[in-house]
Amino acid sequence: MLQLVNFKKNLVFKIIMTNKTIKTSLTFVLAAVVVSMVGGNPMAYADFSGDYDPTNWALTTNGGTGSVDTTGAPASIELTGSNTDTDDFVTVDTDFTATIVCDGIVDFDWDYVTDDADTFDPSYYLVNGAQTLISETDNTSGSESVPVSAGNPFGFRVNTEDDQFGEARLTISNFDVSGCIDLTGSFDAVVHSGADIDKEVSVEAAFDQGNGLVDAFDMAVIHTSDCTDALGNPVITVTPVSGLLEDFGDTASFNEKVTAMPGSYHCEVVFTVTDDDGDFGTVTQTNWIDVIGSVGYWKNHPDATAEACDDGADATDVVIGLTTFTDAECDDLQDVLETKGGNTADKFARQAAAAQLNEIATATTPCTSVDDALDDGNALIAALGWTAPGDVSNGDSKDDKAAINDAKDILDGYNNDSFCTL
Repeated sequence: MLQLVNFKKNLVFKIIMTNKTIKTSLTFVLAAVVVSMVGGNPMAYADFSGDYDPTNWALTTNGGTGSVDTTGAPASIELTGSNTDTDDFVTVDTDFTATIVCDGIVDFDWDYVTDDADTFDPSYYLVNGAQTLISETDNTSGSESVPVSAGNPFGFRVNTEDDQFGEARLTISNFDVSGCIDLTGSFDAVVHSGADIDKEVSVEAAFDQGNGLVDAFDMAVIHTSDCTDALGNPVITVTPVSGLLEDFGDTASFNEKVTAMPGSYHCEVVFTVTDDDGDFGTVTQTNWIDVIGSVGYWKNHPDATAEACDDGADATDVVIGLTTFTDAECDDLQDVLETKGGNTADKFARQAAAAQLNEIATATTPCTSVDDALDDGNALIAALGWTAPGDVSNGDSKDDKAAINDAKDILDGYNNDSFCTL
């Protein structure tokens, strides 16, 4: 699990990645990191190679005499239309199709010739079964650039409207499909203390273009972040942020400051990675974020304290020493948080109050060390007769004081920094 820590004077809290439910403004920092890009799909496909090797295409002749010549592959293929020459004057399509691997652009050059009169044997490119005219005029050539989406059937067609008087031939060369970047992404932690200290964005990949491995190019990493509260209402919307990576293995870093009260939030980060050629990949990562408030936060935000303390019929009481703070006693709990100085028992009481308010706000059970510190510290100050700040001493012995102080430090670590992983 990942943690985010923010240190500010009188406003200290952390964010911990968990896998659970939420609740309900502290400033914190979200960082996005692209962990790796897995070379499952090529970055770009040069000519008829890789996933677009001719063996991955299908020829459909629809009963005609059409054919495809792939002997020029991977540089080119030639699709020939039907010409049964039976005097039946039938329409026949000859198709050569494949499935697009991922979102991108198909670029290709074409040459078209026909032995029939113009317009009787038109050629097309196909996307999802929809045809777009390439040419129906003899001895013409050109280039096309076609946006496609993953899963689209894509291909070429030579049609004949009479199936006689000569065939048409469509040659495709310089065929190139911008490939997706297969990648994984995740939230990761940053530390924000005055000047931003960010985690790095790391990229590791190698992509097979059919004619060797490419291992260096400029790459932009772009992401957006959105978080919702327990009711699904938007809490955070972060505009796209980009970092530039010049070579595989390079790193870049970036973060955003966003606001949220202590509680749990469901956040979604969308990563898009784009290289100079326009090849791109997208991955969406989701996580729960727990925002944890310090003693300073709860002390300075009595409304938040009251909301967590008085949380309705299913209220979770805060227990400190011999005192149970029910919904009706939230003001007394605020007094504990606002007590200045005091002995070790009172200092423990403040940390115990914040820790239990965090547990209520996030609906998260703290880790074992925090639970144990709460139990041990409460037992120790209860034995001293603690009911409110200022009514007991540190303890009858140095051992008592040390044990209470140890429990207080564990809770302080939970409330203020990355001491505890839930």
